[in-house]
Amino acid sequence: MLDSKIINGKLIDTEKEQLLPLQLGIKDGKIACIGEDLPDAVRVIDAKGLYVSPGFIDIHMHEEDFSVTKKQEWDISECMLRMGVTTAVIGHGCGHNMLGSASVAAGIILSRKLPEIGGSVVVMGTPAEETSGAKVNYTADGAFSDIDAVIVDHPASDAHHKSGRSLALRAMMFIFDGKPAHAASAPAQGINALDACIITDTAIGLLRQQTRDDARIHGIISEGGLAPNVIPDHCVMKFYVRAADRIYRDELMERVINCAKAGALATGCTLSMDEYELGYDDLKTNENLSELFTECLHTVGVQFVDGPRKTFGSVDAGNVSYVCPTIHPYFAIGCDPSIAAHTKEFAALTQTLFAKDSMMQAAQAMALAGCRMITEPETMAKIRKEFDEMPK
Repeated sequence: MLDSKIINGKLIDTEKEQLLPLQLGIKDGKIACIGEDLPDAVRVIDAKGLYVSPGFIDIHMHEEDFSVTKKQEWDISECMLRMGVTTAVIGHGCGHNMLGSASVAAGIILSRKLPEIGGSVVVMGTPAEETSGAKVNYTADGAFSDIDAVIVDHPASDAHHKSGRSLALRAMMFIFDGKPAHAASAPAQGINALDACIITDTAIGLLRQQTRDDARIHGIISEGGLAPNVIPDHCVMKFYVRAADRIYRDELMERVINCAKAGALATGCTLSMDEYELGYDDLKTNENLSELFTECLHTVGVQFVDGPRKTFGSVDAGNVSYVCPTIHPYFAIGCDPSIAAHTKEFAALTQTLFAKDSMMQAAQAMALAGCRMITEPETMAKIRKEFDEMPK
């Protein structure tokens, strides 16, 4: 018997672009069958007059707040629903709506000057900064090989900040497989995959005592068993391993892998591994490019530019910084350092007039920096010299 059955609705066949009057059966939280006359179900849902489509949850949605755009000329909620996104958790909690707009505006401003000064400007869209960021693949595919310099200016809740550094990152998933058994009547017959996870996590916890201050190892047990009276036979852990440079990151990753191997060895489980997201290199800020951009900020009216942020994570711009001069500064969209990114409060800041004015100053400064690199060969030479001499 099915858990649920949806009847009288219209299913969307995207390949044939048709609406089909079919039933949909659900079992254990998954679509089990689709057809005209399905088996009985515990619960029957009458969807007469409605469309039936799987709904996706975007837990880190880089789009506008649905309540803000609803019924406006640009209704983002309608667009997201057409893509199947029915639930959004935060909204533009990282400010990428402003990051992208500032980059596009800078490109437009500079492009209008190019007929007079020569040169070229490229605005490159690179989605998913924080999970398998596009800049990683773009870099590997040579997209930045003929670029002289890259500026990525990101919103911040408190102030303008100079470009600093970021942590190199690798994402690793450990999959332990054992043998199920009744936890009360036949525990000796089981091989406990959850025990392998616990041993792994304990070993990593002890490892942290012997890691550098800049290292970060954090993770979760994403699958830890299904019932307390069954020895778990399949468990999954996901970890991020970070460090101030990619060399030490890779060394540390090998030690973390050894912790997982110890968990598998001690319990008799088999271990498989997968880098479930792309790895990020640490950001190598080009200081000459950073100073040029700071001068340009002052020129367009920004009075105060703070030093690099004292707290930071990982960004895919780090990979770019290894192939061409790169900076990743921040522009102020507010004056409250207590407002953290990935929150609704941060998303609300992006809608303020202060934030939009600051974004346009950032765009003007980026365009001016590009103009100066084209028209001042000695400035570009200093930027290039620093990059060529940078340890890689």
